[in-house]
Amino acid sequence: MNGQRPVPRNITPHTIAWNAEAPGVMRKTLWAEPMWDAPSVPRQLSMMRYEAGVKCPPQKQVIGDEIVYVIEGVLSDEFGDVAAGNVAYRPEGCVYSLFSLSGATTLSFVVGSIESVAEAPVKSPPTQVINVNEMPWLQWVPSEGDPSFNKNIYEREIWRDPNSKRRVVLFKFVAGFANELHEHVGDELVYHIEGSFVDESGLQRPGDVGFRPFGCHHSWVSENGGVALAYIWGGSEYINDRK
Repeated sequence: MNGQRPVPRNITPHTIAWNAEAPGVMRKTLWAEPMWDAPSVPRQLSMMRYEAGVKCPPQKQVIGDEIVYVIEGVLSDEFGDVAAGNVAYRPEGCVYSLFSLSGATTLSFVVGSIESVAEAPVKSPPTQVINVNEMPWLQWVPSEGDPSFNKNIYEREIWRDPNSKRRVVLFKFVAGFANELHEHVGDELVYHIEGSFVDESGLQRPGDVGFRPFGCHHSWVSENGGVALAYIWGGSEYINDRK
């Protein structure tokens, strides 16, 4: 960190160009950083676009896993269809072949890497299709000493890995919700779906991605409410609670 505390960043995908990944597949690389405690393990956040009728050759999750949020359309593989608003989780070792009958745009969170393979094995860990749209909104249960989280925030916890302290959560905030200053003990990537949010990096609108790196101090407010998808490593500590 060169003696300086890392700061939150706002990533605006609409300013990033699409690049051809494969026939019928386009990619925007939004963010890429290795794990802070394992520099040999890459991490990447990408926006992907699949043309209608595309069929991709088999590929495999290597070292880590992938969380895919479908923004629009339907993305499919041998294990099922993932419609807009839903999520696919592909564990390490999962081998799959993507296709889309009508086209799709997705957000892909990858830990590790994805490699092409000659053919799919007889057996591999399957893709888990998570129907987020049918999950109830639950009131956030505050952690001990948490001054900010209250009845004005709701969640759909999509996925959690207790061993690595990672989780993916869809949050909904009412108008006027404010989160007090806290330090991130781990990283956080947040894709804004509805509403607007303001933090130290500025105004974030639908389609923007907020990145909060390990060690940054961060607070924010949503004057008109909103919905956001958060990929979280670790947790946070509230500054005012420290003695």
